[in-house]
Amino acid sequence: MEICVSLNEKTFADYLQISKNLDFVEIRLDLFNFSDIELQQLLNLNSKFIVSFLDTKMQEVANVEKLKKAIDFGADIIDVDFNISKKNIKNIIEYARLKKCETIISYHNFNETPIKKKLNEIINRIKKFNS
Repeated sequence: MEICVSLNEKTFADYLQISKNLDFVEIRLDLFNFSDIELQQLLNLNSKFIVSFLDTKMQEVANVEKLKKAIDFGADIIDVDFNISKKNIKNIIEYARLKKCETIISYHNFNETPIKKKLNEIINRIKKFNS
């Protein structure tokens, strides 16, 4: 069994120290501004990494580029927020496939849990990206 921990640390040193002792680590690029060198150093540890960012519309293009760098640096899985543009979701998925990196498409609604019909619609729209 592997346990995945989502980190939200204050310093890069904290990320580095904690990640060394975990099987699976989620790092959110929207919570910590890693330099390229820091991100590469972190992703070169023996832990497995899920790299994600939650939708931040003003920085979407920059965040897509950060995810691509994470893929280049060896991320095991990329978590793509379903709320970004569909063009960028496709772009990231295609890039990840070329680099043999797995992808997750996630949906977040911090205001409510949608009704079952709405959730099924979201799931069906997400599934279309897998074709």
